[in-house]
Amino acid sequence: MGSNLKLVNQAPAGSIVGIGGLENIVVKYATLSSSDACPNFTKLQTISQGLVKVTVETESGQDMDILKEGLLKLNKSDPSVSFSINARGEYILSTCGQVHLERCIKDLNDDFCPGLPIQVSQPIIPFKETIISKRMSNRVFKNASEGFEELFSDSDSEAEEVKEKAKDEMTVGEMIEYEKKMEEFNEQLAIQKELLKSEQQLDPYMEKLLEVKLSQGDEKMTRKLNEVKGWFRDSTSNKCCHLKMRALGLEDEVSRFIEKNGRGLRNCYEIIMANESLAVPPQRKELALEFTQAFFKCLKENQTSSRLQLLIKNHSSVFGPKRLGTNILINKFLEKEKSLFMHLLRRLGCESSALFPPFLIEYEQEREAKALKEAERCLGKAQEVAQFYEMTTKQLDSAIVSGFEMAVSNGPLMDEPMQGAVFIVDDLELDRKHIEEKQ
Repeated sequence: MGSNLKLVNQAPAGSIVGIGGLENIVVKYATLSSSDACPNFTKLQTISQGLVKVTVETESGQDMDILKEGLLKLNKSDPSVSFSINARGEYILSTCGQVHLERCIKDLNDDFCPGLPIQVSQPIIPFKETIISKRMSNRVFKNASEGFEELFSDSDSEAEEVKEKAKDEMTVGEMIEYEKKMEEFNEQLAIQKELLKSEQQLDPYMEKLLEVKLSQGDEKMTRKLNEVKGWFRDSTSNKCCHLKMRALGLEDEVSRFIEKNGRGLRNCYEIIMANESLAVPPQRKELALEFTQAFFKCLKENQTSSRLQLLIKNHSSVFGPKRLGTNILINKFLEKEKSLFMHLLRRLGCESSALFPPFLIEYEQEREAKALKEAERCLGKAQEVAQFYEMTTKQLDSAIVSGFEMAVSNGPLMDEPMQGAVFIVDDLELDRKHIEEKQ
Protein backbone atom coordinates (compact mmCIF):
# COMPACT_ATOMS: atom_id res chain seq x y z
CA MET A 1 0.00 0.00 0.00
CA GLY A 2 2.88 2.38 0.64
CA SER A 3 5.89 2.98 2.89
CA ASN A 4 4.44 5.94 4.83
CA LEU A 5 1.23 6.90 6.60
CA LYS A 6 0.24 10.55 6.69
CA LEU A 7 -2.39 12.13 8.94
CA VAL A 8 -4.81 14.21 6.83
CA ASN A 9 -8.06 16.10 7.40
CA GLN A 10 -9.31 15.62 3.84
CA ALA A 11 -8.37 13.65 0.72
CA PRO A 12 -9.28 14.01 -2.97
CA ALA A 13 -11.37 11.43 -4.81
CA GLY A 14 -9.43 8.31 -5.79
CA SER A 15 -7.20 8.27 -2.71
CA ILE A 16 -6.82 5.28 -0.41
CA VAL A 17 -7.63 6.45 3.12
CA GLY A 18 -7.62 4.54 6.41
CA ILE A 19 -10.22 5.47 9.04
CA GLY A 20 -9.94 4.14 12.60
CA GLY A 21 -12.38 3.75 15.44
CA LEU A 22 -14.96 1.77 13.48
CA GLU A 23 -14.11 -1.74 14.69
CA ASN A 24 -17.41 -2.20 16.54
CA ILE A 25 -19.54 -0.52 13.86
CA VAL A 26 -18.41 -1.83 10.48
CA VAL A 27 -18.25 -5.58 9.94
CA LYS A 28 -16.94 -5.88 6.37
CA TYR A 29 -18.23 -2.99 4.30
CA ALA A 30 -20.20 0.21 4.90
CA THR A 31 -20.93 3.61 3.38
CA LEU A 32 -19.61 6.55 5.43
CA SER A 33 -21.15 9.96 4.79
CA SER A 34 -21.76 13.22 6.61
CA SER A 35 -25.19 13.42 4.91
CA ASP A 36 -28.14 11.16 5.79
CA ALA A 37 -29.40 11.49 2.21
CA CYS A 38 -26.37 9.73 0.75
CA PRO A 39 -27.39 6.44 -0.95
CA ASN A 40 -25.64 3.27 0.16
CA PHE A 41 -22.92 1.93 -2.10
CA THR A 42 -23.32 -1.65 -3.29
CA LYS A 43 -21.81 -4.26 -1.02
CA LEU A 44 -18.43 -5.80 -1.76
CA GLN A 45 -18.73 -8.67 -4.22
CA THR A 46 -16.89 -11.75 -2.98
CA ILE A 47 -15.12 -14.07 -5.37
CA SER A 48 -17.00 -17.13 -4.16
CA GLN A 49 -19.69 -18.05 -1.68
CA GLY A 50 -19.06 -20.34 1.25
CA LEU A 51 -19.05 -23.97 0.13
CA VAL A 52 -17.43 -25.73 3.09
CA LYS A 53 -19.00 -25.28 6.52
CA VAL A 54 -17.49 -26.55 9.76
CA THR A 55 -18.11 -26.07 13.46
CA VAL A 56 -15.18 -24.76 15.50
CA GLU A 57 -14.77 -24.95 19.27
CA THR A 58 -12.15 -24.89 21.97
CA GLU A 59 -11.09 -27.69 24.30
CA SER A 60 -12.32 -25.67 27.27
CA GLY A 61 -15.73 -23.97 27.30
CA GLN A 62 -14.19 -21.02 29.18
CA ASP A 63 -12.20 -20.06 26.06
CA MET A 64 -15.21 -19.84 23.73
CA ASP A 65 -15.45 -16.04 24.11
CA ILE A 66 -11.81 -15.69 23.01
CA LEU A 67 -12.55 -17.90 20.00
CA LYS A 68 -15.60 -15.80 19.16
CA GLU A 69 -13.53 -12.61 19.13
CA GLY A 70 -10.96 -14.28 16.88
CA LEU A 71 -13.66 -15.50 14.47
CA LEU A 72 -15.16 -12.00 14.30
CA LYS A 73 -11.73 -10.57 13.42
CA LEU A 74 -11.27 -13.25 10.76
CA ASN A 75 -14.73 -12.46 9.42
CA LYS A 76 -13.74 -8.80 9.03
CA SER A 77 -10.35 -9.48 7.48
CA ASP A 78 -11.48 -11.99 4.83
CA PRO A 79 -14.44 -11.02 2.57
CA SER A 80 -14.95 -14.66 1.52
CA VAL A 81 -15.41 -15.93 5.09
CA SER A 82 -18.76 -16.15 6.83
CA PHE A 83 -19.14 -16.66 10.58
CA SER A 84 -22.44 -17.41 12.30
CA ILE A 85 -23.89 -19.05 15.40
CA ASN A 86 -26.63 -21.62 14.87
CA ALA A 87 -29.67 -22.33 17.04
CA ARG A 88 -27.68 -24.82 19.16
CA GLY A 89 -25.01 -22.23 19.97
CA GLU A 90 -22.35 -23.81 17.72
CA TYR A 91 -19.86 -21.55 15.92
CA ILE A 92 -20.17 -22.10 12.16
CA LEU A 93 -17.29 -21.11 9.87
CA SER A 94 -18.06 -21.03 6.14
CA THR A 95 -15.20 -20.93 3.62
CA CYS A 96 -14.69 -21.28 -0.14
CA GLY A 97 -13.06 -24.70 -0.01
CA GLN A 98 -10.75 -27.06 1.84
CA VAL A 99 -7.59 -25.07 1.08
CA HIS A 100 -9.26 -21.82 2.11
CA LEU A 101 -10.46 -23.48 5.33
CA GLU A 102 -6.92 -24.62 6.18
CA ARG A 103 -5.67 -21.07 5.60
CA CYS A 104 -8.39 -19.63 7.88
CA ILE A 105 -7.56 -22.09 10.69
CA LYS A 106 -3.88 -21.14 10.33
CA ASP A 107 -4.77 -17.44 10.61
CA LEU A 108 -6.79 -18.18 13.75
CA ASN A 109 -3.92 -20.13 15.33
CA ASP A 110 -1.19 -17.65 14.35
CA ASP A 111 -2.85 -14.21 14.46
CA PHE A 112 -6.34 -14.01 15.93
CA CYS A 113 -6.26 -16.70 18.66
CA PRO A 114 -2.56 -17.46 19.22
CA GLY A 115 -1.90 -20.39 21.52
CA LEU A 116 -5.56 -21.37 21.78
CA PRO A 117 -6.25 -25.07 20.96
CA ILE A 118 -9.02 -25.15 18.33
CA GLN A 119 -11.07 -28.19 17.35
CA VAL A 120 -12.57 -28.30 13.85
CA SER A 121 -15.36 -30.67 12.88
CA GLN A 122 -15.77 -32.58 9.64
CA PRO A 123 -17.45 -30.51 6.87
CA ILE A 124 -21.18 -30.07 7.43
CA ILE A 125 -23.18 -31.42 4.50
CA PRO A 126 -26.63 -29.79 4.44
CA PHE A 127 -29.71 -31.81 3.46
CA LYS A 128 -33.29 -30.75 2.89
CA GLU A 129 -36.46 -32.82 3.19
CA THR A 130 -39.54 -32.24 1.07
CA ILE A 131 -42.86 -33.67 -0.08
CA ILE A 132 -43.47 -34.73 -3.67
CA SER A 133 -47.06 -34.80 -4.93
CA LYS A 134 -48.32 -37.51 -7.27
CA ARG A 135 -48.25 -35.13 -10.22
CA MET A 136 -44.66 -34.15 -9.48
CA SER A 137 -43.53 -37.77 -9.03
CA ASN A 138 -45.21 -38.76 -12.30
CA ARG A 139 -43.33 -35.99 -14.08
CA VAL A 140 -40.04 -37.04 -12.49
CA PHE A 141 -40.68 -40.65 -13.53
CA LYS A 142 -41.53 -39.52 -17.05
CA ASN A 143 -38.35 -37.44 -17.30
CA ALA A 144 -36.29 -40.34 -15.96
CA SER A 145 -37.91 -42.71 -18.46
CA GLU A 146 -37.23 -40.34 -21.32
CA GLY A 147 -33.62 -40.00 -20.22
CA PHE A 148 -33.31 -43.80 -20.03
CA GLU A 149 -34.63 -44.21 -23.56
CA GLU A 150 -32.31 -41.48 -24.86
CA LEU A 151 -29.37 -43.21 -23.19
CA PHE A 152 -29.95 -46.56 -24.86
CA SER A 153 -31.59 -45.45 -28.10
CA ASP A 154 -30.56 -42.76 -30.55
CA SER A 155 -34.11 -42.35 -31.86
CA ASP A 156 -37.66 -43.65 -31.48
CA SER A 157 -37.36 -45.49 -34.80
CA GLU A 158 -34.27 -47.33 -33.52
CA ALA A 159 -36.17 -48.33 -30.37
CA GLU A 160 -39.00 -49.73 -32.51
CA GLU A 161 -36.48 -51.66 -34.60
CA VAL A 162 -35.09 -53.25 -31.42
CA LYS A 163 -38.58 -54.29 -30.34
CA GLU A 164 -39.42 -55.76 -33.76
CA LYS A 165 -36.12 -57.62 -33.83
CA ALA A 166 -36.88 -59.09 -30.40
CA LYS A 167 -40.27 -60.27 -31.68
CA ASP A 168 -38.63 -61.91 -34.74
CA GLU A 169 -36.31 -63.86 -32.46
CA MET A 170 -39.22 -65.19 -30.33
CA THR A 171 -40.55 -68.69 -30.77
CA VAL A 172 -44.25 -69.22 -31.48
CA GLY A 173 -44.87 -70.16 -27.84
CA GLU A 174 -43.03 -67.08 -26.54
CA MET A 175 -44.98 -64.87 -28.96
CA ILE A 176 -48.32 -66.24 -27.71
CA GLU A 177 -47.21 -65.69 -24.08
CA TYR A 178 -46.07 -62.15 -24.93
CA GLU A 179 -49.41 -61.25 -26.57
CA LYS A 180 -51.29 -62.73 -23.60
CA LYS A 181 -49.33 -60.63 -21.07
CA MET A 182 -49.85 -57.48 -23.15
CA GLU A 183 -53.62 -58.08 -23.17
CA GLU A 184 -53.63 -58.55 -19.39
CA PHE A 185 -51.58 -55.39 -18.94
CA ASN A 186 -53.96 -53.33 -21.13
CA GLU A 187 -56.96 -54.70 -19.22
CA GLN A 188 -55.39 -53.72 -15.88
CA LEU A 189 -54.55 -50.27 -17.27
CA ALA A 190 -58.16 -49.76 -18.36
CA ILE A 191 -59.41 -50.79 -14.90
CA GLN A 192 -57.00 -48.34 -13.20
CA LYS A 193 -58.21 -45.51 -15.47
CA GLU A 194 -61.85 -46.27 -14.63
CA LEU A 195 -61.06 -46.35 -10.91
CA LEU A 196 -59.27 -43.02 -11.13
CA LYS A 197 -62.19 -41.51 -13.06
CA SER A 198 -64.74 -42.76 -10.52
CA GLU A 199 -62.56 -41.49 -7.64
CA GLN A 200 -62.44 -38.02 -9.21
CA GLN A 201 -66.24 -38.05 -9.56
CA LEU A 202 -66.73 -39.09 -5.94
CA ASP A 203 -64.21 -36.55 -4.58
CA PRO A 204 -66.82 -33.83 -3.71
CA TYR A 205 -68.67 -36.37 -1.51
CA MET A 206 -65.59 -37.89 0.12
CA GLU A 207 -65.42 -35.43 3.02
CA LYS A 208 -69.09 -35.93 3.89
CA LEU A 209 -68.63 -39.70 3.81
CA LEU A 210 -65.62 -39.36 6.11
CA GLU A 211 -67.68 -37.38 8.64
CA VAL A 212 -70.36 -40.10 8.64
CA LYS A 213 -67.80 -42.86 9.17
CA LEU A 214 -66.18 -40.87 11.96
CA SER A 215 -69.51 -40.53 13.74
CA GLN A 216 -70.05 -44.29 13.39
CA GLY A 217 -66.60 -45.05 14.81
CA ASP A 218 -65.52 -47.05 11.74
CA GLU A 219 -61.74 -46.68 12.21
CA LYS A 220 -60.75 -48.98 9.31
CA MET A 221 -62.90 -47.11 6.78
CA THR A 222 -61.80 -43.78 8.22
CA ARG A 223 -58.11 -44.64 7.72
CA LYS A 224 -58.85 -45.67 4.13
CA LEU A 225 -60.68 -42.43 3.38
CA ASN A 226 -57.89 -40.43 5.00
CA GLU A 227 -55.38 -42.11 2.68
CA VAL A 228 -57.48 -41.28 -0.39
CA LYS A 229 -57.81 -37.62 0.58
CA GLY A 230 -54.27 -37.32 1.93
CA TRP A 231 -55.48 -36.38 5.40
CA PHE A 232 -53.69 -37.05 8.66
CA ARG A 233 -55.73 -37.10 11.85
CA ASP A 234 -54.24 -37.01 15.34
CA SER A 235 -55.09 -35.90 18.85
CA THR A 236 -53.52 -33.55 21.36
CA SER A 237 -51.62 -35.01 24.32
CA ASN A 238 -54.72 -34.96 26.55
CA LYS A 239 -56.83 -36.57 23.77
CA CYS A 240 -59.44 -33.83 24.13
CA CYS A 241 -58.93 -32.20 20.72
CA HIS A 242 -58.61 -33.82 17.30
CA LEU A 243 -56.60 -32.18 14.53
CA LYS A 244 -56.95 -33.00 10.84
CA MET A 245 -54.23 -31.87 8.40
CA ARG A 246 -52.92 -32.35 4.88
CA ALA A 247 -49.40 -31.98 3.53
CA LEU A 248 -48.75 -31.04 -0.10
CA GLY A 249 -45.62 -30.44 -2.13
CA LEU A 250 -44.87 -27.18 -3.94
CA GLU A 251 -43.31 -27.26 -7.38
CA ASP A 252 -39.52 -26.84 -7.40
CA GLU A 253 -39.84 -23.58 -9.36
CA VAL A 254 -42.11 -22.10 -6.66
CA SER A 255 -39.70 -23.14 -3.90
CA ARG A 256 -36.79 -21.59 -5.77
CA PHE A 257 -38.78 -18.39 -6.30
CA ILE A 258 -39.45 -18.02 -2.54
CA GLU A 259 -35.82 -18.78 -1.72
CA LYS A 260 -34.53 -16.31 -4.31
CA ASN A 261 -36.91 -13.54 -3.22
CA GLY A 262 -36.35 -13.70 0.54
CA ARG A 263 -35.82 -9.94 0.63
CA GLY A 264 -39.32 -9.34 -0.75
CA LEU A 265 -40.90 -11.76 1.74
CA ARG A 266 -39.00 -10.17 4.65
CA ASN A 267 -40.23 -6.75 3.51
CA CYS A 268 -43.85 -8.01 3.61
CA TYR A 269 -43.42 -9.19 7.21
CA GLU A 270 -41.84 -5.89 8.24
CA ILE A 271 -44.80 -3.97 6.76
CA ILE A 272 -47.30 -6.18 8.61
CA MET A 273 -45.47 -5.96 11.95
CA ALA A 274 -44.85 -2.20 11.78
CA ASN A 275 -46.96 0.32 13.71
CA GLU A 276 -50.26 0.57 11.81
CA SER A 277 -50.50 4.29 12.56
CA LEU A 278 -47.44 4.88 10.36
CA ALA A 279 -47.75 5.06 6.58
CA VAL A 280 -45.89 2.47 4.50
CA PRO A 281 -42.91 4.10 2.69
CA PRO A 282 -43.35 4.11 -1.14
CA GLN A 283 -40.26 1.95 -1.74
CA ARG A 284 -41.46 -0.73 0.68
CA LYS A 285 -44.96 -0.63 -0.84
CA GLU A 286 -43.59 -1.07 -4.36
CA LEU A 287 -41.39 -3.99 -3.29
CA ALA A 288 -44.33 -5.70 -1.53
CA LEU A 289 -46.52 -5.31 -4.62
CA GLU A 290 -43.81 -6.71 -6.89
CA PHE A 291 -43.19 -9.73 -4.65
CA THR A 292 -46.87 -10.66 -4.21
CA GLN A 293 -47.74 -10.24 -7.89
CA ALA A 294 -44.71 -12.28 -8.97
CA PHE A 295 -45.43 -14.98 -6.34
CA PHE A 296 -49.00 -15.62 -7.50
CA LYS A 297 -47.87 -15.45 -11.12
CA CYS A 298 -45.28 -18.14 -10.33
CA LEU A 299 -47.98 -20.30 -8.69
CA LYS A 300 -50.18 -20.05 -11.79
CA GLU A 301 -47.34 -20.71 -14.24
CA ASN A 302 -46.49 -23.90 -12.35
CA GLN A 303 -50.07 -25.17 -12.52
CA THR A 304 -50.89 -24.74 -8.84
CA SER A 305 -54.62 -25.39 -8.46
CA SER A 306 -56.95 -22.41 -8.09
CA ARG A 307 -58.26 -23.85 -4.84
CA LEU A 308 -54.78 -23.99 -3.28
CA GLN A 309 -53.98 -20.46 -4.52
CA LEU A 310 -57.19 -19.22 -2.87
CA LEU A 311 -56.24 -20.94 0.39
CA ILE A 312 -52.81 -19.28 0.27
CA LYS A 313 -54.45 -15.91 -0.37
CA ASN A 314 -57.08 -16.12 2.37
CA HIS A 315 -55.66 -18.46 5.02
CA SER A 316 -51.84 -18.48 4.83
CA SER A 317 -50.59 -17.96 8.37
CA VAL A 318 -46.81 -17.96 7.99
CA PHE A 319 -43.87 -19.08 5.86
CA GLY A 320 -41.23 -21.15 7.57
CA PRO A 321 -38.93 -21.97 9.11
CA LYS A 322 -38.19 -18.63 10.75
CA ARG A 323 -40.78 -16.86 8.56
CA LEU A 324 -38.49 -16.85 5.53
CA GLY A 325 -38.43 -20.49 4.46
CA THR A 326 -40.07 -22.12 1.45
CA ASN A 327 -42.75 -23.92 3.50
CA ILE A 328 -46.25 -22.52 4.00
CA LEU A 329 -48.75 -23.01 6.82
CA ILE A 330 -52.41 -22.68 5.78
CA ASN A 331 -54.79 -22.48 8.72
CA LYS A 332 -58.47 -22.60 7.73
CA PHE A 333 -59.35 -21.49 11.25
CA LEU A 334 -57.45 -18.23 10.84
CA GLU A 335 -59.81 -15.37 10.05
CA LYS A 336 -59.44 -14.13 6.48
CA GLU A 337 -58.59 -10.56 7.57
CA LYS A 338 -55.74 -11.85 9.76
CA SER A 339 -54.10 -14.00 7.09
CA LEU A 340 -50.68 -12.99 5.78
CA PHE A 341 -51.62 -11.62 2.36
CA MET A 342 -54.97 -10.08 3.37
CA HIS A 343 -53.26 -8.32 6.29
CA LEU A 344 -50.64 -7.07 3.83
CA LEU A 345 -53.39 -5.87 1.46
CA ARG A 346 -54.98 -3.85 4.26
CA ARG A 347 -51.65 -2.29 5.28
CA LEU A 348 -50.86 -1.28 1.69
CA GLY A 349 -54.30 0.29 1.34
CA CYS A 350 -54.92 -0.94 -2.21
CA GLU A 351 -57.53 -2.99 -4.06
CA SER A 352 -57.34 -6.79 -4.41
CA SER A 353 -56.73 -6.40 -8.14
CA ALA A 354 -53.41 -4.67 -7.37
CA LEU A 355 -52.05 -7.77 -5.60
CA PHE A 356 -53.90 -10.81 -6.93
CA PRO A 357 -54.52 -12.07 -10.50
CA PRO A 358 -58.02 -11.48 -12.02
CA PHE A 359 -58.82 -15.19 -12.44
CA LEU A 360 -58.27 -15.79 -8.70
CA ILE A 361 -60.60 -12.92 -7.74
CA GLU A 362 -63.27 -14.31 -10.11
CA TYR A 363 -62.82 -17.81 -8.69
CA GLU A 364 -63.24 -16.43 -5.16
CA GLN A 365 -66.44 -14.60 -6.13
CA GLU A 366 -67.89 -17.83 -7.56
CA ARG A 367 -67.29 -19.58 -4.24
CA GLU A 368 -68.28 -16.66 -2.01
CA ALA A 369 -71.46 -18.19 -0.53
CA LYS A 370 -69.75 -21.49 0.29
CA ALA A 371 -66.70 -19.66 1.67
CA LEU A 372 -68.82 -17.58 4.06
CA LYS A 373 -70.53 -20.68 5.39
CA GLU A 374 -67.18 -22.46 5.82
CA ALA A 375 -65.65 -19.40 7.55
CA GLU A 376 -68.53 -19.26 10.02
CA ARG A 377 -68.12 -22.97 10.81
CA CYS A 378 -64.36 -22.68 11.30
CA LEU A 379 -64.62 -19.58 13.48
CA GLY A 380 -67.14 -21.30 15.74
CA LYS A 381 -64.91 -24.34 16.17
CA ALA A 382 -61.81 -22.22 16.77
CA GLN A 383 -63.58 -20.23 19.48
CA GLU A 384 -64.85 -23.46 21.06
CA VAL A 385 -61.37 -25.02 21.19
CA ALA A 386 -59.75 -21.79 22.42
CA GLN A 387 -62.35 -21.45 25.18
CA PHE A 388 -61.76 -25.05 26.32
CA TYR A 389 -57.99 -24.43 26.61
CA GLU A 390 -58.59 -21.00 28.19
CA MET A 391 -56.84 -19.02 25.47
CA THR A 392 -57.72 -16.55 22.73
CA THR A 393 -58.00 -17.50 19.05
CA LYS A 394 -54.78 -15.55 18.47
CA GLN A 395 -52.97 -17.70 21.04
CA LEU A 396 -54.44 -20.80 19.39
CA ASP A 397 -53.00 -19.71 16.04
CA SER A 398 -49.63 -19.03 17.70
CA ALA A 399 -49.65 -22.56 19.15
CA ILE A 400 -50.27 -24.03 15.67
CA VAL A 401 -47.50 -21.84 14.21
CA SER A 402 -45.09 -23.10 16.90
CA GLY A 403 -45.86 -26.69 15.94
CA PHE A 404 -45.36 -25.85 12.27
CA GLU A 405 -41.98 -24.26 13.00
CA MET A 406 -40.82 -27.36 14.88
CA ALA A 407 -42.01 -29.64 12.07
CA VAL A 408 -40.32 -27.79 9.18
CA SER A 409 -37.12 -27.11 11.13
CA ASN A 410 -36.64 -30.83 11.82
CA GLY A 411 -38.16 -33.05 9.14
CA PRO A 412 -39.46 -36.58 9.83
CA LEU A 413 -36.74 -38.45 7.88
CA MET A 414 -33.40 -37.15 9.17
CA ASP A 415 -34.27 -34.15 11.36
CA GLU A 416 -33.14 -31.88 8.52
CA PRO A 417 -34.97 -28.66 7.53
CA MET A 418 -37.88 -29.08 5.14
CA GLN A 419 -38.49 -27.14 1.95
CA GLY A 420 -41.35 -26.75 -0.52
CA ALA A 421 -44.04 -28.20 1.77
CA VAL A 422 -47.55 -26.84 2.37
CA PHE A 423 -49.34 -27.86 5.57
CA ILE A 424 -53.12 -27.30 5.66
CA VAL A 425 -55.04 -27.38 8.94
CA ASP A 426 -58.41 -28.72 7.77
CA ASP A 427 -60.27 -29.35 10.99
CA LEU A 428 -60.19 -28.87 14.77
CA GLU A 429 -62.71 -30.65 16.93
CA LEU A 430 -63.22 -31.27 20.63
CA ASP A 431 -63.86 -34.86 21.70
CA ARG A 432 -66.89 -34.31 23.91
CA LYS A 433 -67.16 -37.97 24.84
CA HIS A 434 -63.55 -38.12 26.09
CA ILE A 435 -63.95 -34.82 27.97
CA GLU A 436 -67.05 -36.13 29.77
CA GLU A 437 -65.25 -39.36 30.69
CA LYS A 438 -62.35 -37.38 32.21
CA GLN A 439 -64.73 -35.27 34.25
